[in-house]
Amino acid sequence: PLEDAVGLHIRWTDNLAEYDSWESHVRCFCRRDVSRLEGFERFLRETIQATGDRRVFLATDNPSIESTLARSFGGELVTFPKTYRRDHTWKFSVRLLGRYKQMRRTTSVREALIDLLLLSRCRLIAGTYFSSFGELASLLGTHEMVTIKGEGYEARSFIKVLAGNPAQETGESPSL
Repeated sequence: PLEDAVGLHIRWTDNLAEYDSWESHVRCFCRRDVSRLEGFERFLRETIQATGDRRVFLATDNPSIESTLARSFGGELVTFPKTYRRDHTWKFSVRLLGRYKQMRRTTSVREALIDLLLLSRCRLIAGTYFSSFGELASLLGTHEMVTIKGEGYEARSFIKVLAGNPAQETGESPSL
């Protein structure tokens, strides 16, 4: 069961191309806080050391991240099998949607939803900076969450804020 697992959401495709634009146009975006794989690995090492839990569920949009963690992680890595699109793009064939020529989805929306629901069952979630996917999973499952910031991580307590305890707020408000 995933209820005793640590969940990771590592978004590592379309967001990478957006950083320059976000840095220029989004005031609350900070380039130095962008999640690094080393931050996720550090979080896993420290969590395993503190709790002994070695079961991890990984929700990612990048097949190379999945294989890298599978090789480097010594515990049980659980993933939902996905069909990755090789070129990370696809085109609409409907003429009316012509202005949306390329989408940068690496997996289907169905697979992303399954990842979200499975992630929401984990007891603790570590999410990617400036991505609301892990935050939504945390809210759906009402579990604790951390955001990986650079090579470190920060506890997020917006769940407690929503539950009526504003004194607990530590991070920025959830991004949408």
